[in-house]
Amino acid sequence: MRVCGERQGDEEQSEQEADARTTHDAMAGALHHRRREVAAVPRAVNAMFKVARALDLNVPLRLTGAMLVALDDVTLGYDGRPVLEHVSLGVERAEFVALLGPNGAGKTTLFRGMLGLIPVLGGRITYGFDRRLQPPGYVPQKETLDPIFPLTVFEVVVMGTYARLAPLRPVRQRQRATAAGCLEQVGLADLARQPFWTLSGGQRQRVLIARALAAEPTLLLLDEPTAGIDPGAEAGIMELIARLNHERALTVVLVSHHLRLVRSVVRTVIWVEDGVVTRGSTAELLAPERLAAVFGGVVTRA
Repeated sequence: MRVCGERQGDEEQSEQEADARTTHDAMAGALHHRRREVAAVPRAVNAMFKVARALDLNVPLRLTGAMLVALDDVTLGYDGRPVLEHVSLGVERAEFVALLGPNGAGKTTLFRGMLGLIPVLGGRITYGFDRRLQPPGYVPQKETLDPIFPLTVFEVVVMGTYARLAPLRPVRQRQRATAAGCLEQVGLADLARQPFWTLSGGQRQRVLIARALAAEPTLLLLDEPTAGIDPGAEAGIMELIARLNHERALTVVLVSHHLRLVRSVVRTVIWVEDGVVTRGSTAELLAPERLAAVFGGVVTRA
């Protein structure tokens, strides 16, 4: 009876072990399947965002590896009053984007929001870089430096290096070399010792671009860089910006009214009109028939 009991116990133990192995295998299989499902989620999400952007759907954006700036359901305005609402779009790395639209449409508000000059009233703006350690380069529409302070061209450009310097830290040889290199890039190295206020409008804009480059930015934002300068200098400024974008893989966002010049150098447009922000190709958003409908036949300037 003892032997029979031992055999019966062995059989029960074998059955239990078999059940345990079956359970283990089932759990392992389910876990493997679950892991595959989880791994597939990011790919599916990325695909969803690509489709949403292609169809211009109002789907929240997230910052991907290719995205440098992402606006997710953003509201911007002044004194708590919104000018633009529910803006969702992105700017990719090394992209050259023109921010365009009729006067008073809100493009300056959007530009200032992307630059961080005005607070976000709703939603969020995410950056693919640390804005404290690597601040954006900024070129204002016009710089008014009082002639009473006889700053040279080189001294103005050196100011751009201050963005990366700790408080009270003096400018050293590295910063001076950076400034000199930026002046070389904009073609004004020979004017380094000239007083800034004696330059022409086009030359001053080149100096301001060099100052912005001296901050060694990943993102360069320009507010009407060709405003107030002669037509010959306008083309040169736009060619310079396009070259910087191409040679340095510098991400560029500029506000402009000069549609003809913009059309020749950019591939992507962010169009602001009647509180609506649309991102699309230059060919689509700057098509002559579309501009004629917007501006009543005036298609070269907004």
